[in-house]
Amino acid sequence: MAFLAKMFNSVGNLHHRLPTAVNRLPALITAALFLSGTALAAGPSFDCAAAKTPTERAICADPKLADQDREVARLYGQVLTQAGTDVAALVGEQRRWLATRDRLCQGPAKPTSPLTVGWPTEAECLSQTMILRQAALTALSKGEGDPSFCPRASMTLTLARTADDAPLQIPLDRQMIAAGLVVPAPEEKLSPAWRHRLPAAAVRRRGDAIAIIPFGSSHVAVTATGGTADCVSVTAFPLEANGKAGPALPRPENRAQPYCWTETVGFGTDGGGRPLFFTQNANSVRAKAGPERSTLFIRLARKDRWGDSCNLEVTYQAAYRLGEGTCIASAPVCQALRQAAPIWAATLGASPWVAEGPFHPAGGPAYPALSNLTPQETDGAGPEGTYDVPDFPGWHYRGLSAFEMSSPLMTWQSPDGPLTVRIAPGTVGWRVGAMILGVWQGQGDSLTPVAGYVIDQVRVGHPSIKTVSSVQIY
Repeated sequence: MAFLAKMFNSVGNLHHRLPTAVNRLPALITAALFLSGTALAAGPSFDCAAAKTPTERAICADPKLADQDREVARLYGQVLTQAGTDVAALVGEQRRWLATRDRLCQGPAKPTSPLTVGWPTEAECLSQTMILRQAALTALSKGEGDPSFCPRASMTLTLARTADDAPLQIPLDRQMIAAGLVVPAPEEKLSPAWRHRLPAAAVRRRGDAIAIIPFGSSHVAVTATGGTADCVSVTAFPLEANGKAGPALPRPENRAQPYCWTETVGFGTDGGGRPLFFTQNANSVRAKAGPERSTLFIRLARKDRWGDSCNLEVTYQAAYRLGEGTCIASAPVCQALRQAAPIWAATLGASPWVAEGPFHPAGGPAYPALSNLTPQETDGAGPEGTYDVPDFPGWHYRGLSAFEMSSPLMTWQSPDGPLTVRIAPGTVGWRVGAMILGVWQGQGDSLTPVAGYVIDQVRVGHPSIKTVSSVQIY
């Protein structure tokens, strides 16, 4: 990130190129106050003629992003005037957020990182990141300067809404990262230098992959991934003055099991640069009907022990919405299919068949009756190709390669005649709570795919948040 050499060469660029020295803070506040006024009635908070980074150029090219950037700058100027002696901490948090935003939306990790799945375009990534930063700054303002993580995180999740007043669909830990409240630490390979600095037991092979994660300036974590579920175990160590790791810290949570399936886990810092551990757990990997419940757990690290903790239990109401996919049938068929698919998913999601889990032994709950669908008489997976997710030009499915084995083939009397349908829960990349729909048309003795869709379980309404925090006094 480039920083200003002269404070007022371009006042707008202060939002993107923050000073590093505390003795420049008065000038920063003056500039921020300028930005929060009416001097910049349109466009972003910086001079597009001087835009240098890909992020700046993307914001300048999109009026919506420009408006969001200007609002972030306005809110930032507002909270700076309320910061009092915490100005330096807020400046540091804003600087870290800018770097994180650029890494999430422009960095080399974007196409594959689980932090960025769900943002198919750069513009969507930037837009939602700025929505979350606006919420975090507004929460700080409404909190009357209270920077405590738990209340601010809770208010940020409540305030973060899209333009049509819908909640964001990305996981809670990613919302904290995109808002600037958590900065994830990058992983490193287990180098000879790290092997020398860590206790022998810490780097003994415990799985398929071991990663080293220095977080803050005083701690390092070792993660080991292995098993069919890619479960992750974690151990954290304080770093001594000589750079070597001291005795392992206790487990940050009261559990001995690794983190698997719907759980994500990481290390990093809070917006102020303090080292922390974070994890998120969703209530189900399957698209079951009912509220979506997720838990976000944050724990700050002291030098040789864990300190303050924050536990957010967040509940959203949920609904089914047609997501990514393609239909190459006739227009009436495609329209009827798009209307029926969410209804089928809602009925299936509310059924005991889904609630029972992914394995359906004989005598278990029956697959539910779905409107206008008739079960076919098949033995096993059905004709070749109907067990796999449809694969045809125009749609490349990136989730698991097959439907659940016990999901039946159905006949749908479409506007153009009978078609074969299969619908079942599935997993799309790193997302959970999705269903997969495949549609085929008979051609002689074979079936040809004509449609395939992901049906997402999405959050609706405002969240209900239960906050549990503990403050350690030393």
